[in-house]
Amino acid sequence: MTTTVDGSGLRGTAVEFRLLGPLEIVVGGHPVPVPPRKQRVLLAMLLLRANRVVPVRELGEKLWDQEAPADPRGAVQKYVMRLRQALARTDCVIRTEPEGYRLELRHGTLDVECFDEVVERGTRSADAGDLEAASAKLAEALRLWRAVPPMANVVSEALHRDETPRLVERYLQVVELRVELDLRLGRHAEVCAELIGLTGAHPLRERFWVQRMRALYGAHRQGEALESYRIVTRMLAEDLGVDPGPELRAAHQQILNGTDQPAPAAPAVRAPAPPPRQLPMATNGVVGRRAEVAEVVEVLAAPPEAEAPRLVVLTGPAGAGKTTVAVRAAHQLAEHFPDGQLFAALGCGAPDVDAVLASFLRALGAPADAVPAGRADAAALFRSMTAGRRVLVVLDGAADAEAVRVLLPGSPTCAALATSRCEPADLLVSPGAHRVALGMLGPEEAHDVLREIVGDRVRAEPDGLARLVAHTGGLPLALRTAAVALLTRPGLSIASYLGELAADPPSRAAP
Repeated sequence: MTTTVDGSGLRGTAVEFRLLGPLEIVVGGHPVPVPPRKQRVLLAMLLLRANRVVPVRELGEKLWDQEAPADPRGAVQKYVMRLRQALARTDCVIRTEPEGYRLELRHGTLDVECFDEVVERGTRSADAGDLEAASAKLAEALRLWRAVPPMANVVSEALHRDETPRLVERYLQVVELRVELDLRLGRHAEVCAELIGLTGAHPLRERFWVQRMRALYGAHRQGEALESYRIVTRMLAEDLGVDPGPELRAAHQQILNGTDQPAPAAPAVRAPAPPPRQLPMATNGVVGRRAEVAEVVEVLAAPPEAEAPRLVVLTGPAGAGKTTVAVRAAHQLAEHFPDGQLFAALGCGAPDVDAVLASFLRALGAPADAVPAGRADAAALFRSMTAGRRVLVVLDGAADAEAVRVLLPGSPTCAALATSRCEPADLLVSPGAHRVALGMLGPEEAHDVLREIVGDRVRAEPDGLARLVAHTGGLPLALRTAAVALLTRPGLSIASYLGELAADPPSRAAP
């Protein structure tokens, strides 16, 4: 698992963290004790979000299964301290961040990361027409899995509810891809036994039944292939009250017609696209807007109350900090939308709505040649691809309601966050819509913005400080522009700066 001829796998690294099975830590080729109980849950969460900040709130939910203590931050801090001691031999660092904690991992030390990389290499081989190499790469990736479902030794109902299904689905998708390649290579007899086991373990996954029928038929076991169809048809009717899907019916008909090689439904083998993570980098602080950020997070993280996606519209004048608030809130919401976060700037000079829609579809895994040319068809495909998934869409600088409406997902499991200078009334009356208005900052909040950048020297000029706040109108962007001017000219007093603005307003006035 750790050393391969072509440099894949875990690359023989001195430190390995393994999640694709029981949680394990290996140092220098030797297993080391895994921290017990709560520390194990904490480590699993930090590994699943390696090199990203995990908020204290999310850690608390996974550690205590929604029943966090009165002071979760203090309790989490104690477990982090113990985990740091337990990981001393690994040279891994757990960083404390304003919102939570971040585990720094070197590239190639986590099996989940290596699995994705080997799968990507296999996909490239398939795209290049080298099916033998592609099948071998995918098989190599699947060998990194030691047990399904993973992390059985991590005791957290919330973690297994929120994280395990995503990992297992990724595994099963790659299994489907590897089997598909083997069928195209004529290895029908070799995969029959595997597919009988897969349909037994995952009886509602119709693609495995299709592949089982094709494998049996290709191995000259036509009777068993038809019996497989009768079994799955009866099971679907009795358990779910539904008929077989179109792919199953097509495979059955091709066997009845005596087609030598029942064709797969999909014309090309592609690895499932990784969830898109398109959010811009968040700023270090959102001084004066913490309440608004919290409101956005609370609304979009709540369970849906309507059969429509939750929508928050951030409104306010230019320079009010709409983009900053939206990006900060979106980062805090990312944990609630593991299937992806899409971002588009719709302001002046940005791509048109059709181009944005096409880019969203490609990010979700649609091949470029499968993106419809018409807006209505593309929007319908977007709604189909987001149905049942947890995706967050952030639209910055929407000029009108129509631009937002076209880019809204259709599923209540999704959410959207839009910023706009106007008041899109027809959007706000939609089910699940909520408006958050950003006005001018109050005097104390404005002072905090200036102190954050310039430092405490602004306290020495209370009159000048009050005049500067009045001059900027309490707009965050204007305040930050003034603060940067004062920071880069340490000898310049606020009064002098205001004098310069008065003498030359067109070139010096803050926006």
